[in-house]
Amino acid sequence: MIKEHKGRFEEGVKLKFCPNCQSEISRWYLFESTLIKKKYPIQCPQCTQHLYFTAKSLKIAFSLIPILPIVLIVFIVFHVPEKISGLTILVLLFILLTAYPSILQVTDKEEKLF
Repeated sequence: MIKEHKGRFEEGVKLKFCPNCQSEISRWYLFESTLIKKKYPIQCPQCTQHLYFTAKSLKIAFSLIPILPIVLIVFIVFHVPEKISGLTILVLLFILLTAYPSILQVTDKEEKLF
């Protein structure tokens, strides 16, 4: 699947664009706004319009939260060595943190979760 936006072709990558000015919103900006500064709603870096996350993307993002505790409990129950479990937790945490911004989709209207 190839998408065209502003003359650029992206294959298989879902990019975030402001619905108002069509400027691209970087993954780092989403990561910083949601996980570091915890601003909601976020603002478009170009036109400063308020942007909200879609209900579908929030549901997916919230469903990822219990993965780490479940893996940790499984490691404790099955007495997995600390080096292996620690390394696995770090790799899993890295994967979740890098995947989080790519899951989020933005819109200009606030949607209800349920």
